[in-house]
Amino acid sequence: NHPETRGTALAVFNLCDDLGRGFGPFLVAILILSQGREQAFSMTITFGWVLCGTGLASIACFLQDDEEAVQSRLKDGSGAPKLTLCQLTCCLPP
Repeated sequence: NHPETRGTALAVFNLCDDLGRGFGPFLVAILILSQGREQAFSMTITFGWVLCGTGLASIACFLQDDEEAVQSRLKDGSGAPKLTLCQLTCCLPP
């Protein structure tokens, strides 16, 4: 990410991390009550591996191109692209 947007990226990461810490134990407790301890453990491990593996694989597909784009912008001195709130929200699924 660009130096100009690094603070925003870290803020989003911290928000997601805090939400996971808060809601994670709650969701696991619900799974344990509804499915049993062993089944809940198996479901969360399997879902976690699939979710993280998919995320890492998708990042790997774009990492080199993104790095090259950032390096070329830093060499040109143009910095990060300026995005408005409308442009950001248009990218989100409905």
